[in-house]
Amino acid sequence: QYIMNSQFKNAEILANELIKRDSSDAYLYNRLGIASGQLMKYTNALQAFSKACNLDTVNKAYRFDLGKAYMQADMQHKAIPLFDSLFRADSTDYMAGFYLARCYIQLKGYESAYNTYRKMLASDSNNVYLYRQLGFCKLKNKETTLGRGYLQKALLIDSTDVPSLEYMVLIHLANKDYDNALKTQDRLINLDTTDGFRYFEKGNIYRDKGHVFMAIKEYEKGIKKDYIGPDIYKEYGKAMIAGKWYRQGIDTLNKGIMAF
Repeated sequence: QYIMNSQFKNAEILANELIKRDSSDAYLYNRLGIASGQLMKYTNALQAFSKACNLDTVNKAYRFDLGKAYMQADMQHKAIPLFDSLFRADSTDYMAGFYLARCYIQLKGYESAYNTYRKMLASDSNNVYLYRQLGFCKLKNKETTLGRGYLQKALLIDSTDVPSLEYMVLIHLANKDYDNALKTQDRLINLDTTDGFRYFEKGNIYRDKGHVFMAIKEYEKGIKKDYIGPDIYKEYGKAMIAGKWYRQGIDTLNKGIMAF
């Protein structure tokens, strides 16, 4: 009851009191782990979850909770065997697969994450997130052709999926396909024309393409849309200097330095 009402300190106190009466109850240790984790006592949470798993080696939820606690403690290498065993036992266990793949990604094991997402896709073949993540893994492994194919499938399901569009821009840029990068960036802009950062990104694409004056126009749009980070002043100033507007470029660079 305390945990359901987010009264985690009371839950921790009660669990400890009950454990003193019966130290063989795995459920009590699991509850103690949840309360301790919410109180950011991660070492205590790990100890409690581990005890619960030792007392009840069958309960899947206890192993799942222990795996998440290891992730919170940045111990993904210990979380992986727990999530892997759950996912091997039931490949339709979406959350086990989700956290297993996330662990791999956090450790930069993109091929292992990719293989996990592929298995998940077998039981959920219309999932935008899975296609997007497959594309992301291939992008990170510099397999851009495969990555583009997965992202295209994600966007067929949901043409407004922002992360898929962002990854697609990165794939086009990796292939120096600036025209398609610009087209995809425009799709992002059209989803939210008030987001100045998107214009800054578009300016960078023009910069990479070697179109300095077009880059300047996009940086100006970004600033008008209230994106005023130091990075935009830096790139805006550099673009103006490249366009031989030396005084304005130097003034813009100084403005960025003074503002931040």
